[in-house]
Amino acid sequence: MTSRVVIIGGGFAGLSTAVHLSRHTKPGDNVEILLIDRQPEHVYLPLIYEVASGGLMEAGKEHSLKQGVSLTFDLDGYLTDYKNVRFRQGEVTDVDTEKKIIKLSSGADIKFDFLVMAMGAVSNTFGIDGVEKNAISLTSLDNALKIRKKCANLMTECERKLRPGVNMVVVGGGPNGVEVASEMAKALEDAKRECDVVCDWKITIVDAGPKILSHLNSMGSWIANRRLKKLGVTIAPGTFVKAVKPTTVLVERNAKLEHVSPFEKPTRIKSDLTIWAAGVASRPEWTAWGLPTDERGYIKALPTLQMFGTNHVFVAGDSASIIGRRMQQRAPEAMDQGKSVAENLIRVIRGQSILRAHHDRVWPFAIPLGGANAVSSFGPVTIFGIVGYALRKAIDLRYFLGVLPVTRAISVWWHGGRAYMKND
Repeated sequence: MTSRVVIIGGGFAGLSTAVHLSRHTKPGDNVEILLIDRQPEHVYLPLIYEVASGGLMEAGKEHSLKQGVSLTFDLDGYLTDYKNVRFRQGEVTDVDTEKKIIKLSSGADIKFDFLVMAMGAVSNTFGIDGVEKNAISLTSLDNALKIRKKCANLMTECERKLRPGVNMVVVGGGPNGVEVASEMAKALEDAKRECDVVCDWKITIVDAGPKILSHLNSMGSWIANRRLKKLGVTIAPGTFVKAVKPTTVLVERNAKLEHVSPFEKPTRIKSDLTIWAAGVASRPEWTAWGLPTDERGYIKALPTLQMFGTNHVFVAGDSASIIGRRMQQRAPEAMDQGKSVAENLIRVIRGQSILRAHHDRVWPFAIPLGGANAVSSFGPVTIFGIVGYALRKAIDLRYFLGVLPVTRAISVWWHGGRAYMKND
């Protein structure tokens, strides 16, 4: 009898689950693997800032920028490089875990024996007025290309003397916000120098916390702060965003943090382009579908990554809330969870009763800071400059080796590295 495993979500956790199932199941296991995602490609989000900032004044560069971050799913029905994994593009509108049926927006019903919920979280707007309409989140390939196009158009207007400069606000001082702000600063300066564009620019990072990159140790955060200031980026910690308008961002100081914000009273920051990088939130549909969720709306799971109350539904990635632990919402952790889910699925399918509990690990951070420069930390150890940059490239390669055959992994990594090296 064939067991059908359906994986919802082609992000880090979903792709990792599919790949490890494909690699480790045997013909005798009689497993059918179906991966469902509404997008036709998997995007390596840690490099998405390269797409947003790459070659702002160069036309026709979009294809090469996309190649280094996206792995296209075969629309003929199979996952590229893993022909025992079927792929179906579609949007899930309902999940019935008791009847074991998934409904798609096309009207199709998909039956399953085992289900993996790996949909990932969504951008958190915190209910702030104007965010969805007037800001662009760095959460997808389409949005990265929108940011690049908008920034390129603004620079072209400067070149034609239709505007004196470019003002950009990045909301969120975490890795995504710092990466895109530093790369944008370098890209704008390169465009001025190489294309002889007279254009004043200002990039401001706004964050409600006491410092940027608060997850790093004090040394790492200090290094990043110094590097951003050297690039000309303005940093506004201890500052709340109250509203995002088409050409301004309304901010005010975080009253809980004295003498941190540079703003003493509510202020409007001019912004021609607002990038939203302020964190993620759970999907409301998880609760609407009747799935067990915690107080934050994430799907509750046992240490085995089985959804609470079931034996046939697993949860991985940003969807998961392991009972008693708040999971790291990072790419390496999501991939590791996908691997754990795959291992436990194989054990269940083979009739084994003992499953492996998933244990999260400490993963190294490597955050690009514009050009061949990055700050990296692993526990108490902090590395920066070109050595930190090299570590980041090694982390990227490790990822591609985890989801692709060796020769193709090196090819994708090398192609992207060459394209993005021009930015650096």
